[in-house]
Amino acid sequence: MLFRGDFNAESDPIVGVIVHPDGEPSRTEHVQALLDTGADQLVISECLASLLRLTAVGTEPTNTVSGTTQHWLYKATIVFPAVDGSGQRTFRYQKLVEGNLTHNEFDLVVGRSILQHGVLLTVERKFFFWIDADLPPQPR
Repeated sequence: MLFRGDFNAESDPIVGVIVHPDGEPSRTEHVQALLDTGADQLVISECLASLLRLTAVGTEPTNTVSGTTQHWLYKATIVFPAVDGSGQRTFRYQKLVEGNLTHNEFDLVVGRSILQHGVLLTVERKFFFWIDADLPPQPR
């Protein structure tokens, strides 16, 4: 399944995704997500976590340029809709670490925990992201 879009010189590729609490697709938000090959995992903004009414399942140490700090940890489902409307790829029970994403045009960072399962190509300021199949859910 193919996902594509444009990006500018100031950012990495940004794609529209759907996020909802696990088992509660009625509480769905459509958001912009940054595809970041330098990030290890998924990062969710405090605003989006609050909007979705996610409940923290713990904390996790996170390495940042400022050093190692503790951040809230959540679980949620991330859905990538295909650009041609032909379907979607779903990632259930994904671990999301809360991060400071204020002053950005996105509320979610998609890191290598998902990107490693697909192919990301960039050609002349356009990107193409291809995922072969839904991933099995992470352990709860």
